[in-house]
Amino acid sequence: MTDNPTTYVVIYTLARKFPKMIGKFPNGQDIPFGPFTRIQCGVIVAAATAVLMVFKLFHPPMLSTLLIAATATIVAVIISGRIGFSMARTSSRLIWLLRPRLYRAPLSTGGRRTRKRATPAATGKDHHVLDLDFLS
Repeated sequence: MTDNPTTYVVIYTLARKFPKMIGKFPNGQDIPFGPFTRIQCGVIVAAATAVLMVFKLFHPPMLSTLLIAATATIVAVIISGRIGFSMARTSSRLIWLLRPRLYRAPLSTGGRRTRKRATPAATGKDHHVLDLDFLS
């Protein structure tokens, strides 16, 4: 007999526990203020494109527009770096948060259909008052 019985432990981890980072240029030099996630790189590219479009279309004052754009870009990159990596995709989580605010309808549970309820009808002399006697 053995003195130490073997205990088997199964650990379930997330597939993407650590985000993929972009931290060096192709020549091996470090990226300033990096490393960045892919989402943060996308935010930087989108912000640069938006600033170029603003300058091309509206011809705003140069210095104040660049300061506002730099501030907004830095804040957006910091916030996008805080996006968590869990089993739920970020887009699924965002849709889950925004759908009830954009589409105001009863949500189904478990794939079942939602029931339509009849709207209460106004009765009596004051047609703008609902008859709620059925509740008591």
